[in-house]
Amino acid sequence: MMLNSYYLPIQKPMSLAQRILGLNRSLRPDWELPAHVELLYPYSEASTWSAMEQFYHKYYGDELERVGIFGINPGRFGAGITGVPFTDPIRLEAECGITNDFAKKPELSSEFVYRVVNEWGGPGAFYGQFYIASLSPLGFTKDGKNYNYYDDKKLLRAVEPYIIHNIRAQIELGLSTRVALCMGQGQNMQYFEKLNQQHAFFESILPLPHPRWVMQYRRKRLGEFVTGYVDSLRLARKIILTAAFLITMALSVLAQADYVFWDGPIYTLEAPGAKVEALAVKGERIIFAGPWEEAQQLIGDSTRVVGLHGRTMLPGFTDAHVHPISGGLALMGCNLADIEQPDSMLAVLKNYAAAHPEKPWIQAYNFWLAAFPDGNPKKELLDSIIPGRPVYIVSSDAHSAWVNSRALELAGITASAPNPLNGLIERDERSGEPSGTLREEAMGLVEKLIPPHTPEELAEALRKGLEVANSVGVTNFIEASAREEYIETYLELARRQELTAHVSVSIYGDISKGQECVRQVLGLNEKYADQAPHPPGQMPDLAFGQVKLFMDGVVEGKTAAMLDNYHGDNHRGFPNASPDMAAAVITAFDKAGMQIHVHAIGDRGIRMTLDAFEQARKQNGLRDSRHHIAHLHVIHPDDIPRFRELDVIANFQALWATLEDTYMTDLNYPYLGAERVEWQYPIGTVARSGGRLAFGSDWDVSTMDPFDAMQVAVTRRGPDSVVREPWTPQHLVDVQMVVEGYTKGGAYLTFRENECGTLTVGKLADLIILGRDVFQCPKFELYQTQVLMTMFRGRVVYGGY
Repeated sequence: MMLNSYYLPIQKPMSLAQRILGLNRSLRPDWELPAHVELLYPYSEASTWSAMEQFYHKYYGDELERVGIFGINPGRFGAGITGVPFTDPIRLEAECGITNDFAKKPELSSEFVYRVVNEWGGPGAFYGQFYIASLSPLGFTKDGKNYNYYDDKKLLRAVEPYIIHNIRAQIELGLSTRVALCMGQGQNMQYFEKLNQQHAFFESILPLPHPRWVMQYRRKRLGEFVTGYVDSLRLARKIILTAAFLITMALSVLAQADYVFWDGPIYTLEAPGAKVEALAVKGERIIFAGPWEEAQQLIGDSTRVVGLHGRTMLPGFTDAHVHPISGGLALMGCNLADIEQPDSMLAVLKNYAAAHPEKPWIQAYNFWLAAFPDGNPKKELLDSIIPGRPVYIVSSDAHSAWVNSRALELAGITASAPNPLNGLIERDERSGEPSGTLREEAMGLVEKLIPPHTPEELAEALRKGLEVANSVGVTNFIEASAREEYIETYLELARRQELTAHVSVSIYGDISKGQECVRQVLGLNEKYADQAPHPPGQMPDLAFGQVKLFMDGVVEGKTAAMLDNYHGDNHRGFPNASPDMAAAVITAFDKAGMQIHVHAIGDRGIRMTLDAFEQARKQNGLRDSRHHIAHLHVIHPDDIPRFRELDVIANFQALWATLEDTYMTDLNYPYLGAERVEWQYPIGTVARSGGRLAFGSDWDVSTMDPFDAMQVAVTRRGPDSVVREPWTPQHLVDVQMVVEGYTKGGAYLTFRENECGTLTVGKLADLIILGRDVFQCPKFELYQTQVLMTMFRGRVVYGGY
């Protein structure tokens, strides 16, 4: 929920007209308050609350429906955040060495503080229609000196998840609908403005006037009124002329748009079918979207006027699940993508090994698992072409690896080697020897032996990934699974200002490790969250606060967790954690304020994830979490309504919902059986049940091109030009729905709906120009759509015009 907020200045002097006309409103302060709201005031001693209530009734009672007097000045008590362990000043001193003598007054005992925080809501809580967000450094000392814990980044990071959790939970509960207020000034305001930029809780953070300022201002106005009346007459003409000059200059500057686009459909996506004739960009932002006649007033000598000539403009796309670094590495190495014949794969591998005699390991990417019977390629095929060096090749779904005998030997994988937890070593049915295919965690037995990539290689891979993203119109994405070396790569490019898309990083967490997983991920998030460059007044382009968990494997490897046995088999796959452990891990991350991103493929894996989200919600309360589940291959019909009920975002990879894919026809169909085949990728069914949608590519598992996936989503066939009846037509979506999922839906998922997702005045100029109108072209030609230009933050990062 986004709050509709009003601006409430700390001090607003009388207007010139009021002074001239003597409209002093009984010398009452001139702060403007909306009608039918509450005014809240945090004060340090409960004994003064009645006085404060009388004060606000006296000066605002005629305008306010009701006056609520709230709580404490949290600076007098400790960190003062609901749920923060340092609320008790005694513990604050004992554990942090921070002292507050005022907090030791008898009337401000720990019992009193506990009551304020736990019974009355406490600082950082809603009261009526206001949200009171407050930290105060006043009154603290440490080592005998004044202590400002805004300077203690470690302490702030420790309490910040509790603040975020509390705000989101209470917004979801609907406890505030009108006005957001932040107490105090200075660092307090700056801190909550920073949080708001990162998480978009409120439309604005507003200061609340202190009664002391009100009284001082009132006394001053009485003495200044007479002289002010005379001075205002003298200054009136000068002020009016100066204001007119400044307005003229401002309009002149505004008129110099950097770009004006026109002469083609410009879809703003603010509503279905919403279009404008022209759009203007200045600097990083959109400054105009409307009639061409009005847009011409913004054209100056330096403005680039771009005629679309019938081509289409849309907001930039969000890829909600993508692997840009690993995809870039594949482009830099031996990439087997789109090669579906074993002989052709072997030829490419042999040539690559011959061309790189210096490499101790031969690595390759994206082999087509369905090219081999049961998705189980044999080590002997690799031994025949590369006998001496170890070979490690990852399948296109990234859940299986194909290795040769030398790699198995180095890893110590023999017939007697046990399967690792959540992993599978495929074996010869007669001898029990490893066959050469490793599933899930078994892949790591070999992968850990391969020399790591250098930071320079990773940086170059990310640059290539960004180039691919921009070339298909992606200006915002979620890095789907980042270990520490990937995090450092993103930070390095962010510091160099080389990011050409907004990035939300999902930090990889191994759910099978239980609370150790939570500790590791939160540690990495704390380590890196404050290191990203932070543009003033907006979210950083590199955002943290998200964890990636794998609940299960994949259907084609029979490692996806299913509610019933695989067809013709006697096992159901396996989840990566027990239901209790999964729920405990997800609940802990939710409590810490993390956004949770889960890979779940099988109907049991998906149900376990939804169950865990439900438990987290019950235990921690509601908050604006925007948790999401990616892939969603097989959803049991009973679980489809739960996406709306739990407000979990369905993050689909729509390209996979087609029969024009041998993964589907040769592996998934035989393994699932007739009934479950109908439950695959139910995109439209989830949407019509009220679930939110977002779309991702999972590149380099499959193409990053959104238009291939769009065509599959709206036809359940292809992507190609052959017109066919849709497969599982009950799950179809229309073009509007899938475009909104790639734009508005993705922006919402990444907490950037105030910055991108629609072509709205004031938002960042993240936009794309297409060679065709996707809302008008035949559905079986959507995949042919080309991106002609991509603009990110008002800068062209791909193509031209």
